[in-house]
Amino acid sequence: MIAVIICGYGCDPDGRKIREYMDFSALIVKNLPPDTIVITTGGHTQPKQFPGSSEAWMMKRLLKERGIIRPIIIEERSILSTQNIENSFRITKERSAEKIIIICDSIRKFKVKIFAKKRLEGSSVELDIKGFDFKRPIREKISQIFRSLLEIAGMRFPVIDRAIISSRERRIRKRDH
Repeated sequence: MIAVIICGYGCDPDGRKIREYMDFSALIVKNLPPDTIVITTGGHTQPKQFPGSSEAWMMKRLLKERGIIRPIIIEERSILSTQNIENSFRITKERSAEKIIIICDSIRKFKVKIFAKKRLEGSSVELDIKGFDFKRPIREKISQIFRSLLEIAGMRFPVIDRAIISSRERRIRKRDH
């Protein structure tokens, strides 16, 4: 059985980029066997702008609008890529997935691949990662590369991981006020 994990990037269902990302994701899912499971992953990262809406829930709704009729599992506790992978992989393990396809932002693809391979160490599960180009400005790409390197370092040094999570949680709370 195949599992598709779709990583979230914001909660604005009216954003042009997220609509294109969901078009890209839906096209991939539609071409897979009917027993494929779909997991949308992403938490409540914009509580003030989109109260009660998680990235995972919003993506599920947008996928349904694009004709995806198979069941979609939402994982909405994650606020970082590491958590997207960790929490979604628990679900894929429970469902005995033989292949995992991760759909993510192309700038985060190398980070997601490192996390996923580490999580799958010693497993026979096949991994495929599909990157979507959000066409972000160069400044944003550089910033994301830097954050990705920090998150990768956090895999080796838990103190860095805790600091990243704490910082992200503070930014989310700050947006909420």
